[in-house]
Amino acid sequence: MLGKTMPKEGLKRKLTAILSADVEGYSRLMGNDEACTIHTLTAYKEAMTAFIKQNRGRVVDAPGDNLLAEFFSVVDAVQCAVEIQRDLAERNQELPEERQMVFRIGVNLGDVVEEKNRIYGDGVNIAARLESICEGGGVCISGTAFEHIENKLDLEFEDLGDHQVKNITKPVRVYRVQLMTEAKKVKKTPHQKPSIAVLPLTNFSNDPNQDFLADGTSENIITALSKIPDLFVVARNSTFTYKGRAVNVQQVGRELAVKYVLEGSIQSSGNRVRIHAQLVDATNGLHIWAERYDRVLEDIFDLQDEITVKIVAALQLKLTADEQARARIKSTSNLEAWGNLVEAVKYLHSATTDNIAKARELCEQALQKDPNYVGALNALTWTYLRDARFGIGKSREISLVRAIEFNQRAFKLDTTDPVSYSAKSQICLIKKRFDDALDFGEKSILLGPNYADIHAFYAQVKFSVSMWEDCIALIKKAMRLHPLYPPWYLYFLGVSYARLGKLDEAIANLKNCINREPDSWIGYLGLAIFYVKIGKENKARDLVDKVNQLNTGLSLEQFKQIAIYRDTALLEDAANALRKAGLK
Repeated sequence: MLGKTMPKEGLKRKLTAILSADVEGYSRLMGNDEACTIHTLTAYKEAMTAFIKQNRGRVVDAPGDNLLAEFFSVVDAVQCAVEIQRDLAERNQELPEERQMVFRIGVNLGDVVEEKNRIYGDGVNIAARLESICEGGGVCISGTAFEHIENKLDLEFEDLGDHQVKNITKPVRVYRVQLMTEAKKVKKTPHQKPSIAVLPLTNFSNDPNQDFLADGTSENIITALSKIPDLFVVARNSTFTYKGRAVNVQQVGRELAVKYVLEGSIQSSGNRVRIHAQLVDATNGLHIWAERYDRVLEDIFDLQDEITVKIVAALQLKLTADEQARARIKSTSNLEAWGNLVEAVKYLHSATTDNIAKARELCEQALQKDPNYVGALNALTWTYLRDARFGIGKSREISLVRAIEFNQRAFKLDTTDPVSYSAKSQICLIKKRFDDALDFGEKSILLGPNYADIHAFYAQVKFSVSMWEDCIALIKKAMRLHPLYPPWYLYFLGVSYARLGKLDEAIANLKNCINREPDSWIGYLGLAIFYVKIGKENKARDLVDKVNQLNTGLSLEQFKQIAIYRDTALLEDAANALRKAGLK
């Protein structure tokens, strides 16, 4: 055990600088994904060891998530601790948030007992206690260490006062190193833009069939706010995980990394609808704005616009005329058609073959009631795009024709809808009109700066034209907009890292993709290709065997139809790797 007290007889005593480090939340990380955590821990310890050697120190012991090192110079020890935290902060930026590993480091200058290259005693104990006092991503040092380095390093320190620590008689003076870049900043923090999460409204009606009013109103407000470039809006699929739950607004703010939360309720009775909405500052729980509305049901869409305008005003955002026009909720006057689309969206996001068929049927019902309903046209387009890309329907060609048809109808009705542009980008990608796919994708981002999936779909286009760094940046933005993002985001992130030669990041993301969605082939094949490339064909074969066990029916030829690359050599390269791994 680190810091165990040893007998004094016959042992060497010395004054040394001790660095003690451990992982914050290590048990949670291991519980979430043991294999990925061990892989990351190994890589991070190797990096830490390299910094320790560069600063003339040595690793004494490194059991589990702990690391103990000693230095002849306390200046070297503190300098090393700072370099480690800055390096690990950058490494964490490349990992999915749930896999980021944050260390705490304590540094002490004290007396130790040495035996067979191991060190023991109060000097080690104090370093370990400093580490436990420290925040994740930070460095805390003792008063004795501070006295020796106060004017020798270009660092600032915060005096945390005296602390009584376990098994040490006298209080220990503690100083916190104020780092320019701390790993803890990688954790969720509110964004520089005003940031908001719109929670699903609670249905206070006696009829559960009126849920569509609550869900649809919440979705429409999210859609309207998402078109405002100076606002950060969390995606619908992330906020709707709170549906039906009693939530603490401040906790929601922390979990989704937003400053503001909109919550409320809706109740309909006969031809009347009542909405209570309130905008809350999630950092302190204070109400920014609250309003009760009582209107006829036919005014529901005007009421949604009014609530959106109130939010914008409360956040002191100034919109141009074009931005105001785009932010208006363009829906349908037919409440039944609206209800059909709200229900279709639920099925569309689950993305199984049966649910896509149900979503398509509901969209068609909506269009029978309102043929000019742009939202239904866009949703219907995406059902056919999925079939065209993955070959799920009777014919890829027929599905693509239908997607083009509905996309064109949507464009004729509204030339400012970002979803239409995103769908057009995907149509061009499937037709391998790569420059057009890039142009329409760029336009979709400009019109929908807060749409998570639009960023992710544009990332797919960037991926297909070998713009790996752009793909990574877009996926990361999508992840920030949609903290509970779907696993396929991780596939494009992982393979892009692999193409850039960033092995640790590639493995971590692809393994996480598999862990998040073990019944999908996408993560297995991405990792299998990578393993073949680094000479681990046995591991690659195991992954392909797993795909075969899933009974997906996926063949090598089907993979080549699904995967789209401008550089055909990359496609052949991936196909050859899968062939070596046993995909037929």
